[in-house]
Amino acid sequence: MELKNDNRNLTKYYFRVDAVKRSIEILSQRQSHDHFPGYLALLSKNRNGKNNRMQVSDIEEFFHKYLTVEGAPDQRPYLQPFRSRGTKVVLLNRNLQGSYAPSSIREGSPFSKVVDLVTQDSTGRKLNKVEYRLAPDHSDIALADLLKGERVPIIALAVFLFRDYGVYLEEPSKAELVEAFSLEFDLGIDSEVFKTLFFDDGEEFTNDELFFDGLEL
Repeated sequence: MELKNDNRNLTKYYFRVDAVKRSIEILSQRQSHDHFPGYLALLSKNRNGKNNRMQVSDIEEFFHKYLTVEGAPDQRPYLQPFRSRGTKVVLLNRNLQGSYAPSSIREGSPFSKVVDLVTQDSTGRKLNKVEYRLAPDHSDIALADLLKGERVPIIALAVFLFRDYGVYLEEPSKAELVEAFSLEFDLGIDSEVFKTLFFDDGEEFTNDELFFDGLEL
């Protein structure tokens, strides 16, 4: 599976192991709700600014692509640095259907505030599967309720999510990495959602610490 690229003449760069470890440490030291990855999953499906209706399967797809850890137990395959309590990185159970099922989302809980549940189609007929739609002002709500008012460091997040793929860049730079993230998630860097949720933590890394071109031994 590859990340998106925009067909420029790009080189594929990979992340150094120490950079990946530091990105996980940075993310795990911050308080964020355990359901923040589920919100990211829905955000990644919100293509072209359209508020598409999504299902739990979209969250499962996101976890499989970005959070799966090679060598983890079959029943706990997902790495979770986003924690409501504590700073220890944990492996998550694969039962996402249970974690994100409407019956598990308590009214008034942080995740329930960023999504609206769609139970009927346009004719009023009950849907076979409940669908999710991002709530109005979802990014402001996510910042307040899923992130405890603190934005997410974008470099650390991108390194963590893309750790198994590498990225196609014109040059190995943090600015290009942020652009690659915005392309993958269809979030303009100057968009209100992007500016609300993320901040530039580039001072935590140097370009040489982050990238290599795969040719090094």
